[in-house]
Amino acid sequence: MPCNNGVVDSPKPESELRSVISDGLSRLDRSQGGRYMSTIARRLGVDRSTVSRWRQHQATARPDHCEELARNWPSFFDLDHLLDLHYRSLQIDPVNSRRTAGVETFFDTASLLRAATVDILVDPPIATDRVIRLAAFHLEQVGTDALTTDRLFAGEPAERLVALRESITERAQQGWDVKVVISAGNSERLASINGMVRAIDGPEVEIFAYPFRVPLVIAPLIIANRTVIFTYDHRRWELPGSAMIVRSRTAADWASRYFDELISDAPFQLRRPSGIDQSELDRFAQAMDQRPY
Repeated sequence: MPCNNGVVDSPKPESELRSVISDGLSRLDRSQGGRYMSTIARRLGVDRSTVSRWRQHQATARPDHCEELARNWPSFFDLDHLLDLHYRSLQIDPVNSRRTAGVETFFDTASLLRAATVDILVDPPIATDRVIRLAAFHLEQVGTDALTTDRLFAGEPAERLVALRESITERAQQGWDVKVVISAGNSERLASINGMVRAIDGPEVEIFAYPFRVPLVIAPLIIANRTVIFTYDHRRWELPGSAMIVRSRTAADWASRYFDELISDAPFQLRRPSGIDQSELDRFAQAMDQRPY
């Protein structure tokens, strides 16, 4: 391995990824008595020569193939580790489009909300990963809630938004560690915020709030310490219109640290693990009424 002034260089993420997959395939093949590469190829829908190149460290498996390897043979492949290596490869060489693996982009509200709900409803294998972090900062041009105030917001997008809210509520009731930080651009939002504070009910729920429109910042949704959704709000609706989804523990760790900064600066905590803080809700409503704008 190359050295620089006596320091051993770490392997590049793509090289490490190839080694991890090659090692896993070799161990899997031995556990099955050999000649198992054809079975793997059939399960993944690829040629046997493709699997052979993976095993011989000559090619890099795509993220969807990594997911299939981990899903079919979890004892030999760690999905979080594989996707993390893919994401680190992207950071080093973003020009190579093949390395955009592990990153998805969505340009319509319905498909984005559906993807987020699916991720929330997948049980993580580790109990400490039962975590949701949601930052909901919106333009709030409509006034209260897109579901009730915008007649053009209907059909599948509206259904998907309901399903997403229900999935977060369900996880909160199951004891997941759920933290939410929200903003209110006008007093009309109070009814919607009160509804959220009461709906997301669970032993590990905390809800923080800003009594004003928050300037444009990154507003992530972090799921199970692995999935991070970075959204861009729709210009009309009070909800995300497009987004990038990154599935990586490295990205989730970074986003979680950023989220901690958001809640540390929030002037109000409307809900604590002990329940709703009514005095804070009252103070929050008063702050909304007293704003000069």
